[in-house]
Order: sequence, then structure tokens, then C-alpha cells
Amino acid sequence: MNVHVSYRLHKAPSVEKDVQHQIEKLQKRLQVFRPDLVHLKGMVEEVSPREGTAVSLNLRLQSGQMAVQKTAPNATSAVKAAFEDLLQQLNKHKEILRASHKWQRGRRGN
Repeated sequence: MNVHVSYRLHKAPSVEKDVQHQIEKLQKRLQVFRPDLVHLKGMVEEVSPREGTAVSLNLRLQSGQMAVQKTAPNATSAVKAAFEDLLQQLNKHKEILRASHKWQRGRRGN
């Protein structure tokens, strides 16, 4: 999996540790996909002292693309919320791929 995360805030070891932990959780669910075709791009930035931290993630697979944007008062909760949303989208995407054999296909001659 190709991972590129950029930080536009004061780089704290706790935020990097949280991001790495969430990426490891994500990799467990991405084992069925070819690793060279999986791309994760992320940005962690401080929007303003009032709004807090914004996290945007973009996961590109060979079968689709998922994007998430979350804002929270602190960086840790923003990272956690963004990765949770991305995991939900990924699980839904995998369910759709698994059930594709159940779809009705048009028959010729009708």
C-alpha cells in the first residue's frame, strides 16, 4: 500500500502515532486487494483555533475510490473520526463486491 500523509500543523508524536495505528488497522482490511494498486493520501491540518483540526483522507483502489473529510476540536479525535468513516465506507464497498454474483443480468433473446 502506498501511503502519503502530510501535516500542516505542529507535528506531534502522538498524532503521528495515532495515524500509524489507524493505517495498520486499515491494512488488515485491505489484504484482499493488490498492495501495489492501493493508495492512501491524507492531510492533517489545523484550520483555526476555533474550529480545530481537519483531516482529509483519500483511498484509491482498483475497484473504486473513497474520500473522507472530518473536523474536530483536537487532532486525535479528528484522525479517529476520519479513519472510522473510511473503514465504514471500505466495509460497504467490500460487501458490494462480494455480492456482485447475486446481481441479475440481462438475458439475450428477451
